[in-house]
Amino acid sequence: VQHCIILGVVDVISPSHLHANIMCQKCESRLNICSVCHAPVKGLYSMCEVCGHGGHMSHLKEWFSTNSWCPSGCGHNCVT
Repeated sequence: VQHCIILGVVDVISPSHLHANIMCQKCESRLNICSVCHAPVKGLYSMCEVCGHGGHMSHLKEWFSTNSWCPSGCGHNCVT
């Protein structure tokens, strides 16, 4: 179980089915989830405008230094 920054709790989601963001069950706010580390992003969030996946800027920078495909596993080539 992950805790919302505001007050709520969200269900654990399998990383293979992880979406760009999920909704808190109590406060209904969106939690942006990092596609690389699968943790909530509490600061700046970077995302692909096409597939909608993203994450912590430092994690994405490291990922895309050796990959062009989305770290979520959705199959989108985020670099081109």
